Amino acid sequence: MANCFLLLHQPDSALHYVQALNETNLRLKSRTYDAIALRSLVTVHEQLGDTVLAEIYYRKVIALVDSMSFFKNKLYTKINYANFLLDNNKILQAQVQARQLFQLGRQLKNDDMKLACAIFLRRIFEPLRLIDSAYYYARMESTIGDSIYSQNNTDKIQALAFKEKIRLLEEEDRLADEAEQRSQHIQYVLLAFGIIVFILLFLLLSRSLITNTKLIEFLGVVALLIVFEFLNLLLHPFLEKVTHHSPVLMLLSLVCIAALLVPMHHRMEKIVMKKLI
Repeated sequence: MANCFLLLHQPDSALHYVQALNETNLRLKSRTYDAIALRSLVTVHEQLGDTVLAEIYYRKVIALVDSMSFFKNKLYTKINYANFLLDNNKILQAQVQARQLFQLGRQLKNDDMKLACAIFLRRIFEPLRLIDSAYYYARMESTIGDSIYSQNNTDKIQALAFKEKIRLLEEEDRLADEAEQRSQHIQYVLLAFGIIVFILLFLLLSRSLITNTKLIEFLGVVALLIVFEFLNLLLHPFLEKVTHHSPVLMLLSLVCIAALLVPMHHRMEKIVMKKLI
């Protein structure tokens, strides 16, 4: 809320929420929230035109972020403070902050910090008409900027190559899945064809070659089991999805399927026996 009011240039309303943040942070005791609150107070007083209080809060937040290990907090705060000092013609203090930023960039091997420092030092030396120093930092700014740009391009190329590798792996997985599904479909078709052929042979032979009722009953039970297991195999993925892998519901579903198949089996068996007699 404080940031929203600061973006709307309503510092009085923002100040209310910054104070609320400070009160909340009395219990949390978070240095990160302390830094956020202090930076917000800096912006509030800058918008109110009170540069003295703004600088006081800047010094507080600088001292706080220097004790923290998160370098982005340091970078963001020190860049803002250097800009504040330059805007208020405090050249020497801005120079000190820029050099500290540059030293920090060297320690962390962070090109973003060194680039920000080079920009500040160029801006500092240009109004002072120290051409050699301004030129030196302008060259440094250009060199570091080109290095960051080159590194960003390298990172983008590596990211694209990685994405392409992932895409190829996903494509291979998709083709393998499709091949497996085609193989399963072919097997289902062959199984269905085999069951139909078995039932037809059973019906034909029972009228001519097979005269033993016990054998007919046995083959009828075998046909029933084959059909039941085939339907179980065919409907298993669907049943898992519908029942959410619940063993009880899957068992009830299979019992229902069997309850439909058994009467059909008995009816067919009676027809075959009648034809045999």
